[in-house]
Amino acid sequence: MLLRNSLWNVSGSALPAIAALVSVPLMVAALGLEGFGIVTIISSVIGYFAVLDVNLTAGAIKYLSEHHASGDRRRFAETFWFGAFFYGLLGVAGAVAITLGADWLVSGVFKLPGSSHEASVLALQIGAFGFALSQMQS
Repeated sequence: MLLRNSLWNVSGSALPAIAALVSVPLMVAALGLEGFGIVTIISSVIGYFAVLDVNLTAGAIKYLSEHHASGDRRRFAETFWFGAFFYGLLGVAGAVAITLGADWLVSGVFKLPGSSHEASVLALQIGAFGFALSQMQS
């Protein structure tokens, strides 16, 4: 049982690593080094905003499970809607911050070349929308 669970846990880390080994060379070939670097920067910015999670997910799952098991529909609904509200608010706030700060991040912080400025800002703004959706998914 312990070995099986350990293997499942390792596969959760190994599968993304294998996917990266396959996809990164393809992305570099398709986007070029500059394009791949821009994608990496945008992914990092979106990832930093995901740190705002404050680990509410683990607590919500614990309490949702308890309330479901005990049949307490009212507490289940309260916990669910609090989580939905929190992540919705976090997603919107993060998306607004990324969208409003996209031009400053591209030109001021990362100092990306002028030739890729507009595309980088647009890609960051699209990433901001994706961040909002992923937070609401949580």
